[in-house]
Amino acid sequence: MSLSPEKPGVWKNDAWQPGSPGTFAVIIGVTNYRHLDGSPNCFGLGPLYVSALTAYTFFEWLASDYRRTGSPLAKCWLLLAPDANELQKQPSIGSNLLEPTYDACYDAIQEWKDAMAALPAVSAAASRSVFFFSGHGLEVIEDRQILLPSDYLAPRTNIDRALSTQNIARGLKAMGIPPLHFLMVDACRNDHNNLNRFTPLEGTKILDEPANKDTNPDAFVPIFYASAPGLQAMQPNDVLYGLSLFGEALLDGLHGAHGITPDCSSGTCFVDLHILRPFVNNRVAEIAKDRYNQATSQRVRIRGDQTEEPVTEVPAPGVLESFALPPPPPAPLPPASRLILRATTASFGDVHQMFNSEKLTDIWQNSVRVFDLQNRQWLAKGSEIEISNARRAPDTPSFALDLQIPDARRGGTYWVELRDATQKFGFAIPIDSETNPKFLVEIDFDFDPGIIRRLDVTLSIENPDFLGKAALMWRTYDQKSARDAADAFPVLFPDHEAILQDLMYAKMTSPLSAAVAGAILLRARRWDLLHDWLRNLANWFPQIPDGPVLWAEQCLRNPNQPWGMAEALEYTLRLDESSLPLMVDAAGYALRQVEDSLGIYVYSIEVRDKLERIHQRLKPAISMLRTGGLFAVYADPSGQLGPEVVLSSAP
Repeated sequence: MSLSPEKPGVWKNDAWQPGSPGTFAVIIGVTNYRHLDGSPNCFGLGPLYVSALTAYTFFEWLASDYRRTGSPLAKCWLLLAPDANELQKQPSIGSNLLEPTYDACYDAIQEWKDAMAALPAVSAAASRSVFFFSGHGLEVIEDRQILLPSDYLAPRTNIDRALSTQNIARGLKAMGIPPLHFLMVDACRNDHNNLNRFTPLEGTKILDEPANKDTNPDAFVPIFYASAPGLQAMQPNDVLYGLSLFGEALLDGLHGAHGITPDCSSGTCFVDLHILRPFVNNRVAEIAKDRYNQATSQRVRIRGDQTEEPVTEVPAPGVLESFALPPPPPAPLPPASRLILRATTASFGDVHQMFNSEKLTDIWQNSVRVFDLQNRQWLAKGSEIEISNARRAPDTPSFALDLQIPDARRGGTYWVELRDATQKFGFAIPIDSETNPKFLVEIDFDFDPGIIRRLDVTLSIENPDFLGKAALMWRTYDQKSARDAADAFPVLFPDHEAILQDLMYAKMTSPLSAAVAGAILLRARRWDLLHDWLRNLANWFPQIPDGPVLWAEQCLRNPNQPWGMAEALEYTLRLDESSLPLMVDAAGYALRQVEDSLGIYVYSIEVRDKLERIHQRLKPAISMLRTGGLFAVYADPSGQLGPEVVLSSAP
């Protein structure tokens, strides 16, 4: 394939005929950040090392080895901010260079969309797009990550002057066609304590976003993230070592190298996201171990829409490669501690035996408190938590344990808080109707000076019956994809219609399981399994405030149901008299539902007042939100965090 420069930063395939189907790409790589110096005022962000080189190497793959029958590369917008070391290693990076300032990114993304929108309908239907970004990122909620241009935090500009993954994804769905857009994001998804001082980041909108009713239901925008929520995407600190870990692993898979097994069942071999995800995840860990002698918890993720469409076609595996042995399984976790402790009243020696760390022991013994959100009172010492099944991943600072509130009321909701050396953490967890659940708490811990880098809370698979199955379904979703989790649903919940009826109308044994499974099926757009299940959850179990938000989201997303915006608004407004959602997904949906509703000017004063009240409660909560697990975890270095962040304003 021969590419020629059309103008700075824009490359065109000489063989592509305008108006014919094609692949349209935007590639952005930012190593040299003009205004980021690593200080707290810059959210701890400074220049990077290999992001421009990684993006340029992705461009080289696209120009030379990318294949999709009927949709060749047509045009590519390439914006790079390399440093001197990258230019020395790869001088061709400087050819036809365009720096990815915010304004340049804005123009490129608009031109990218306009080029696709100008295609004749038949050609557009056979076309697709690719967006690749390598650089700094900050995440607010699961669906809202901001990607930082090279001039981020320039004087007299605000902190929102950045690209938004949510805006790009939603803006692409405003087009009737093309129907398929791959977003690949090689950026961190962590936040910084100083972000708590601001309203939740959104990024500055570049593309016009459609109203929910005008979203193209046939457009798919899967997003391939380099890391799980709340975690960093690793790259070497010297260009001599090559690309970012995600970039190298991704390109290995796209080249069909290092033992990836393409799908050749149709006669043409291809790699799709469901093949790429586990390969890239394992390859990242392999590179980290073999080259850097490090363990990594980076954990790549696929979010957004689910698609089985090929990303690229690849050569058929060679004879030797096809008989290559599969990679060895990951090392098993060491045996879990058999201790079961009420940590706040147990002896120091017993708790220390569980963690083998004085600093972790101090956190779990001396800082944990639990608040009953319904009765609005703190639980007595010794009655608040019981911890068990503690274990540590080998060669990593990652700990996991099961947590239970031993004397919890069925149907209650509790706020759990703890403190490390620098800040306070808190999360709210619901108790099921008939079962007292165990919750899985995962921590990445920095022993010096004793800081929790990551705190995720999900359901434990040690739970019985429905709760254990919901935990397994969540694990499948988190580690694989919403599609895989939805496919697992009939296996985990056979005869699901009867089980759902049992959940909702008869024994009412596990509304929490219904909420978790419903949230995942909503992500997977499995309307055939959901029916009006979430509506029943919202109406029958007001103690789980996620139900109304999830049902409102289904009303907005499903184009084939009789319910629409009016019903969605009715259920969103229930947040005015309830606690904030307990799950991360629902908290993100709630923020967007309220913000979208506030942009419509036909509501009564009463409705707008309710929306404003909900928004004023959501904004400070979202600014403290950590997005890694199933349940919303909040963190605040000021020490002011408390149950009030989620508590209902109603008596």
